[in-house]
Amino acid sequence: MGPLDIDPKLDRETADKIWQHMISVGHLDSFETVHRTRDGTVFPIEMTGTLFQHGGETFSLAITRNITERKRTECELRRLNRELRAVSDCNQTLLRATDEQSLLNDICRIICDEAGYRMAWVGYAEHDEAKSIRPVAWAGAEAGYLATVNLSWADTERGRGTGGTAIRTGEAVYVQDFATDPRMAPWRENALKLGYRSCVALPLKDREKKVFGALSIYSAEASAISPDELRLLEELAGDLSFGITFLRTQRQQEQTEKALQRSEQNYREIFNATNEAIFLHDAATGQVLDVNDTMLRMFGFDSKAEVLSGGVNLTVSNEPPYTMQEAHRRIRLAIEQGPQVFEWRARRKNGTGFWRKSRCKVRSSAARAGFWPWCATSPCAKPPMKNAAA
Repeated sequence: MGPLDIDPKLDRETADKIWQHMISVGHLDSFETVHRTRDGTVFPIEMTGTLFQHGGETFSLAITRNITERKRTECELRRLNRELRAVSDCNQTLLRATDEQSLLNDICRIICDEAGYRMAWVGYAEHDEAKSIRPVAWAGAEAGYLATVNLSWADTERGRGTGGTAIRTGEAVYVQDFATDPRMAPWRENALKLGYRSCVALPLKDREKKVFGALSIYSAEASAISPDELRLLEELAGDLSFGITFLRTQRQQEQTEKALQRSEQNYREIFNATNEAIFLHDAATGQVLDVNDTMLRMFGFDSKAEVLSGGVNLTVSNEPPYTMQEAHRRIRLAIEQGPQVFEWRARRKNGTGFWRKSRCKVRSSAARAGFWPWCATSPCAKPPMKNAAA
């Protein structure tokens, strides 16, 4: 056998050029090519060559090394570097994300563009009768595949694929070859047509470690994902889960704040529109925390600040049961025993007095101020006191 027999990449013209080069310089620098074994298997080699004289004749000596393992390692390192770049880009995307759908779209795109995978998609677990999986984002060579797969996370034939099993078990699921793995039978034909040979599905979990979906990644090569790559992808899925959970929590907080604002606005409108004067008290100190517009009109005050300053005397008499101390006692009774109704003589800002009826009950609670009772007050008819002008 000669060089042309064992090197399928070599032709006669190239071989002649190499021989002439060796004659002119006396050696052949190291280079890479492939060799063919007796059974036709091709493998990568590294070759060096030199010339020597023996018995008046010129001979060439070529030394070749099988570099299959080195090439495999180099290929794995390149893939790992792509994975690391993809993970880094995904983390940057997570930091900037403000919208869940945009985040999912960007993550799938980065996995395909940066890490070189054939297709990536995210599916969420539905809690319907079929326990279906709803695709929410994808990138790469999808070509309508997800519309036909009819996936489930139930323990059925269509639930035993990578995505369904990952959601059901909470563990990563790796299929090394669609062509041979029996679990892939329902999807094998379409998958192979689209160039999918291997796949990994990674569960997405919330803060309570409950699985709500899966990230599925497809490769065009069989057995394409090494253990190191799988660890990086699991890290990526964990980061994505955190990002989704964070955005959902943030959105829920915003919705809660808006609901509270609407509730406060509605309360404030009712608070000020009622025909009864309302006082909001701190049960611990008796301090008036808030009053409505009706109270200001009834007592003749110009602003809330006058009342909330604490220097206003709203009672005419300092004798029980018509003192502010008695009102505070009724407030405490409202906390302990339930709503209280009592009548007492009040004082307007201009000093004139009038009888009023108050109903006192607990409105809500606060961590620092304790219970916040409110008192609703309306004028009531009573015989005028002798010192009514006082």
